[in-house]
Formats: sequence, C-alpha cells, structure tokens
Amino acid sequence: MRLVEIAPSYVASPQRVMAIGGGHGLAATLSALSRIGHFPIGIVSVADDGGSSGRLREAFGQIPPGDIRRCISALADPTSSWASILEYRFSQTELRGHALGNLILTALMAIGTTPVEACVELSRLTFANGLILPASNEPITLIGRYGEMEIVGQAMVATTAGLDEVALLPPDPEVPDVVIEAITTASTITIGPGSIHTSIGAVIGIPKIQRAIVASGAKVVYIANLSPQAGEAQDMSIADHFAEISRFGFSVDQVLYDDSAIELGDVRGTKCEWIGARLSGDEKRSHDIPLLSDALQSIIG
Repeated sequence: MRLVEIAPSYVASPQRVMAIGGGHGLAATLSALSRIGHFPIGIVSVADDGGSSGRLREAFGQIPPGDIRRCISALADPTSSWASILEYRFSQTELRGHALGNLILTALMAIGTTPVEACVELSRLTFANGLILPASNEPITLIGRYGEMEIVGQAMVATTAGLDEVALLPPDPEVPDVVIEAITTASTITIGPGSIHTSIGAVIGIPKIQRAIVASGAKVVYIANLSPQAGEAQDMSIADHFAEISRFGFSVDQVLYDDSAIELGDVRGTKCEWIGARLSGDEKRSHDIPLLSDALQSIIG
C-alpha cells in the first residue's frame, strides 16, 4: 500500500505535516492542523494495555484500537455524526466500557485486513480530513526499569514515578512501509503533546521511526504538555521533557509551550527555538484547539 494511493492530498501538498503521539494530546494536534487547512497524517502509539483497548488487545492479539479511534474521531467530518458514533461507550452487559469505534477497528482487523488497511478504511468511512496510521503492525509492551525492578505494561508505567528508563518489547517492532514513507516525505513533524513515555516514547522509541525522522530532514516541532503529570512525568519541567525526547537521536527544531501551569525549566544551551504562547483555556487542563491552531499556523503555515 503506497501513500499516494491512500493519501493523495498529503502527497500533493507542499506542506506535508505529520504528527506523532497517542491519545488525547495527538487528537488535539490533529484537530488543530486540520482546522488550519492541512491534511495531516498521524502516527499513533500501539502500546496501550488498559481499559477497552487492553481487553481487546488481550482477547484478539491485535494492536490496541483506542488511541487510533480517538484520533480518527478528531479528524472525522464535523458535519456528520461519525465522531459521536465512534466515541459512543457502552455502559451495560459484557460490552460495558467498550467504545464502539474500538469494536469497529477490531472487527476490521479480525476479518483479515491489516492494521493499516483497517485504519485507512475507517478514515474513509468517516470522511476524515487526514489519515491515521499505527506506529507498528504488532502490539508493543512497555518495560519500565526502576533500580532492580521491572514495571511491565503501559498502565503500570504511566503511574510509576522516577523510572530509570523505559524500553519496548519487542525492541525493534515491525513498522508499516507506508509509515516510513509518510515520515521520510514529511516537511514538518510534530511530536506531542502527550505522556512522555507511554504516548510519545512508545512511538519515537521505535528504531525504524527514529531513523526515518533523521532521514526526512523535516522540521521537528515538539508541542509541550500543559501541566505536570502524576506518575511517569512527576515533577518534570518542560525542559525535562525536551531532554527526554532529545535522547532519541534526532534534533528538535522548535518547542511550542505554554508555561502558565508547568515550569519551563532551564533551557540554556539548547539548540532549538523556544516559542511561548497561550495554548489553554482558563482551566489549563487541555489544549484549546483554536489557540493551538493559531500557534501552529504561525510556525508551520
């Protein structure tokens, strides 16, 4: 499956923007990019093992669908009911806790389509203004190390502070060819916002993806979190997040941040451009899509 076949709008655009991450943060970035006229491609973590995604992952041995579903919902045609259909969550019987979009993606993969084909089909059905692709064809397990202890799984890593490192299992997972093609042809790559290990690291920790980012020559923009995160990123400043991302072997050109609810930290000596902007509403819990759109338009176009 070639990129020109499934995302001709992306290939034809002089501004090919792709976004990396997982969950709510990546969905916000994709919504903002779509709002300012881009046809973005999202590369989504497949390390989730909690909730509905974890249950379906264990039952079917497939990649977890939750983060993918959320990102497709963010790009679905806003004039249709598709976003609310995908996000509908059952509250009774054995389906309790499952989002309908998770079940649709699981069914698409169960009838023989590959993870990429399932994502492409659901993007097509929802008239999504963009394309969502899985970071790997196989589910990834996160292994956190804390001294002599190992913390296994995304749900456990997310709630553990002070980890020495987080590794992937398998260490070099299979990445779809079309994902590598999307990265290497990108003009701009955004990373985040999102949990530093369980969303962002679960994607940029994949060796093939790291090499593709380096090979792309694209401008790399890190969109920082808005507030400290209990557990895996406890007490980390924006500069600490940046330092963690810098370990993965590629350069970040710009950091977009709002330090009204999280400390910026010491950025002296860093070789990137730091761009402060108001990115959140009064509650400062999540990125405000119009504000994020305006900030991204000013640095990407």
